[in-house]
Parts: sequence; C-alpha cells; structure tokens
Amino acid sequence: MSITMGAYIDGGGHVSGHMKDVAQCEGIDRLLVTGSEEARSIAAEMPKAEFVEDWEALLGRPDVPAVIVLTSNRAAGRLTLQAVEAGTWVYGEKPGARTAAEMRAIVEACERTGARDQAAARGGCPRRTVVIPGELDHLAGLPARRGLVGLLR
Repeated sequence: MSITMGAYIDGGGHVSGHMKDVAQCEGIDRLLVTGSEEARSIAAEMPKAEFVEDWEALLGRPDVPAVIVLTSNRAAGRLTLQAVEAGTWVYGEKPGARTAAEMRAIVEACERTGARDQAAARGGCPRRTVVIPGELDHLAGLPARRGLVGLLR
C-alpha cells in the first residue's frame, strides 16, 4: 500500500537527507511539495514529487494524511500547528516550536484532532513509529540520512 504525502520546504537543517529518505521509500508513491524556491527545485528533481502552490489547500486534501515540515525554527511551530489543526499528521525538524507555549498549542491541537506530531531524528537515534488511522497501517520514521520514511507491512 502506498500513500501521498505533503511537504513544506523552506530551509531547515537536514532537508536533503530527509528528501533522500522520501525518494527511496516505496511506501510513498507521491509527494506534493510546497514552500520556497528550494521546494520548487527539489520537486523538479524528484520523480515522485510535484510542486503545489498552496500549503493550506494541501492540508485540506483527504488524500494527504501526513506532511513533512522542513523549515526554520521560527516557522516550524506555526506550520505544524496549521497541519495538526487540520487533522494532518506531521513529521518535522526539531525543534517543532520556539516556545513551550507554542508547543503546548500543538499538543492540545493533536489531542483535539487526533493528529500526531513527530520530530525528525538524525544519526543513530532509534526507530520511531507513527500510527496513521484507517487503512494506512503504520508510517515509520527512521533517522534522516540513515533510514526511510515509509510503510511497515
């Protein structure tokens, strides 16, 4: 089973590593990318990616259960909160927010909507699993540069 994921890209520390993971993942058959000119360039280079203009419209799509948020620290909290408020699951750079209050708002939105927010890991961190409800089984996140984002069977 494969899914369509979204991605907001506008900088962030490990964009190329995360995107290499996505490109290699058989469980993600389509990636809708939005954000900066960097996002447009990445989408043009990835066979399974296409650039879309509207982040908010991307969050409203029923065929996009999860997004990857790869951006600066100052924008991560706002984008993650938008996604989880829409019920979309998030895999994103650390830190996920700039302040405790911003992170608290994300946690509360997750509790309200059932969405989940998982920090991306790099290096030798252990495997983490995000369970997506419905027919999608499990979306697994392994550390950037060393693993994959994909479906567990």
